[in-house]
Amino acid sequence: MHAWREHLDIEVTLSADALPDLDGPVEARAAHGRAAAVLLGYPADLLVLGAHSGTLHLRHVTRLCLHQATCPVVVVPEADRPPVGRIVVGVDGADTSREALLWAAEAAALRGVTLTVVQAWQVRPHSPTDVLHPRSAVPTQQAAAQGRLRSWAESVVADTSAIDFYTPHGAPLDMLLDCAADADLVVIGRRSHSGLRRVLHGAAGDSLSALAPCPVAVVPTTARHAKRPV
Repeated sequence: MHAWREHLDIEVTLSADALPDLDGPVEARAAHGRAAAVLLGYPADLLVLGAHSGTLHLRHVTRLCLHQATCPVVVVPEADRPPVGRIVVGVDGADTSREALLWAAEAAALRGVTLTVVQAWQVRPHSPTDVLHPRSAVPTQQAAAQGRLRSWAESVVADTSAIDFYTPHGAPLDMLLDCAADADLVVIGRRSHSGLRRVLHGAAGDSLSALAPCPVAVVPTTARHAKRPV
């Protein structure tokens, strides 16, 4: 899809010989309008955007699509890496995480790769001892976090026997970036907010998409009515 200033829409169907690395028919379209408006206005099950290397900030068009698209958006970095056979999905137990897990589980099944569900956590003091010695609370709370994550995932996905669970102690963005170093794709959910709440809750997806060395998929709650990944 290409947006341009000319008041003319063009559609071209490319043959299989034109793009030998892709299976199936491909259409090239050019539509009049601003890039974000054209991309967001076109009905799609998945929106894929490229990211520029060497910058810590996303382009304005990419941010708008991440925040407003009603379908999952995948941001692909320029760096070409060999596949490692793993998809990572970051969750927090909210409705957005439910949709992200469902989408990631199907993506992993379609590709025949491992799915790792990640939920970062930080120590919450439950006693004066925890306040004075927070490190001593880590083992107990680590086990509890692992148990909660498994129980939640089992309520979302019918079969979790092939899923790996990882509950690192630390900040969510830092932990997901660590996981992205050994993943083909990182998936997170996105809430539908407006105004300041959109800025705050969209920050995680923006930062991860800009910094991760692998593609990042941001799945909105509205994606539950759309088709699963292809």
